[in-house]
Amino acid sequence: MTRALEAVGDDGPLSVEVIHRLTDLAVYDAEAVRRLVFLTRMRLSGMPMRDLQHYISLVDAGQDTVPERLDMLLEHRDIIRRRIRELTLSLAATEHKITTYGGSTGPDVAALDTATEL
Repeated sequence: MTRALEAVGDDGPLSVEVIHRLTDLAVYDAEAVRRLVFLTRMRLSGMPMRDLQHYISLVDAGQDTVPERLDMLLEHRDIIRRRIRELTLSLAATEHKITTYGGSTGPDVAALDTATEL
């Protein structure tokens, strides 16, 4: 798994397309594919490659590392939640400017406005 991540590099986010390229190159078992999908989601959510590599090393080290893995994921969850809040505020400001200039915000914004009021 570490070799697969090194082959991908850290030039950009992992994507489903990258996973398909890796699975085309070699045969991976279902567990490896699940791991790649999880890592892809973590990378797309902003987790740095070095943290992903550390997480993999912890998984490979066994059950004794579960508390450290949990800590990593809790911290990353907090980062994701903070980023979602920041993006929600940025979207609201953008939508406001669009309407200021006479544009339409569309139906997606109404759903977002309702969600942010909760």
